[in-house]
Amino acid sequence: MKPSDSDMIMTSLQKAKVLSSQYGQNFTVFTGDLQRYRVAVNISWAYPEQFQDVILRLGGMHFLMSCVGSVGTLMANSGL
Repeated sequence: MKPSDSDMIMTSLQKAKVLSSQYGQNFTVFTGDLQRYRVAVNISWAYPEQFQDVILRLGGMHFLMSCVGSVGTLMANSGL
């Protein structure tokens, strides 16, 4: 399966929840690139009661690229 396949992400989220609970953590933090993040968000929206304790995060590089892109969009016609 491709790593971004929805079944693969669903299995990863479930396994991460099990591992987090085994180590006594109340929440599971799931970090991924933009494609995996989008799939994980769709899964968490489809099953909100099952993944209410999962915190989804966008990877650091993708977050930085998004911020820089938004600044570029805002400053596009400023002459800088």
